[in-house]
Amino acid sequence: MMHVETLEKSFLMDKYDAFLKRDSRSTIYHTLEWKKVVERNFGYKPIYLVACNENGICGLLPLFFVKNVYGKRLDSLPQTPYAGPIGERESIKILISKAIEIMDTLDCKPLLIRSSQYLEKIFDPLNFGRFQRWYNQFVKIDLPAIMWNNLSKTNKSNIRRAMDYNLTFEATSSKECLEEFYHLFRLTYKRLGFPILPYKFFEDIWNIMNPPGYLKLFVARYKGIPLSSTLNFTFKDTVFSAFHGWDDKWKYIKANNFLDWFSLVWCHKNGFKKFDFGLTSRENMGLYSYKSSFNSISQPYFQYCFPKKSIYIKSFDLVKKVGNIVLKRLPISINERCGLFLNKFFV
Repeated sequence: MMHVETLEKSFLMDKYDAFLKRDSRSTIYHTLEWKKVVERNFGYKPIYLVACNENGICGLLPLFFVKNVYGKRLDSLPQTPYAGPIGERESIKILISKAIEIMDTLDCKPLLIRSSQYLEKIFDPLNFGRFQRWYNQFVKIDLPAIMWNNLSKTNKSNIRRAMDYNLTFEATSSKECLEEFYHLFRLTYKRLGFPILPYKFFEDIWNIMNPPGYLKLFVARYKGIPLSSTLNFTFKDTVFSAFHGWDDKWKYIKANNFLDWFSLVWCHKNGFKKFDFGLTSRENMGLYSYKSSFNSISQPYFQYCFPKKSIYIKSFDLVKKVGNIVLKRLPISINERCGLFLNKFFV
C-alpha cells in the first residue's frame, strides 16, 4: 500500500539517490546537495515528501516552507529554476494531496510548484492555477558537425568572429576559476538590475556540489582575460547552465556565442546528451532568439499555484519590475552586500 513519509527518516535517505538515478524526470535540483545549498544559504525549512510502496520509493515532492514579504508558502522549489514532483502518476497525486494538508496545518498559502512537466491532468481537477510565463530551452547533443549545421547563420558568423580573436575555451572545477566567474557574474547582475548573490553562496555551491562531481565551470578567454563564464551542473546525461556572467565592454568579440558553442562540443566529447540553457522569460525575446540560434528546443515552463487565485504571482511581478530599476542604479558594493537578503525576502 502506498504511503507518504518525510525524508528525515534514515532508511529513506539511503534509498533517495538510487531513486533519482532511475527516475527519468529527476534533475540536479532534486538532489540532496542542492537541498543543502538552499537550506544553508536562505534558511528555509525543508519538507521533502516521499511516496513509498512495497518496492521502496516511488515518488518525490521536494518542498520548502518560505516566509517572506509575500507571506508564508510552500514552494517546490524556491531559488530554483524548476523541481516539482517526480515519480509514478498515482504517487504524485498522493504527494500533492499531502502537501495541501501540510499547507493547511501550517496556515500558509499558496502551494507553488515550478515544473517543466505537463501536469495539468493532475493539477486541474484540484483547482490549481496554471501560469506559463517562461520557456525551458535546451539542445540535444549530437555530432559537432551536425550541431554546427543547425546553428543560425548569424550565430555561425559570431562564433567565427570570436575564433578570429583566438579565444580559448576552458572546462574546469578549480577554485581560482570560480573567483573569475564571480567577477563576471556580479558585473552582469548589476547591469541587469538583479540582486547580486555573495561570493560565499558560490563557495558553498563549490564545496557541496563539486565533491560528487556535479559542478563544472566553462570559461572563454581573450589573451588570458576571462570574458564570459558559466557555472554549470552535471547530472546524469544533462548539463544545466545555472549561472552566467560576462564583461559587456568586450561584447564585440562575441565571447558568449563562442562559450556556448564550445560548451556543446564539450558535452558531446564527454558523453552528455542534453545541454539545458535554463529558463527564458516570455518578455525577453532577445534572449529567446539567442538560445534558439543554437537550434534549441523550447518547452513551456509552468508554475502551478494552489489556491488558484494568489497574491504572490502578481506581487512578485511588481516587486521585480521596481527592483530592477532600483538595483541598476545602486552601487555594486551595496547590491552585493544586500543581495542574499533581497533574494531571501523578495523572491
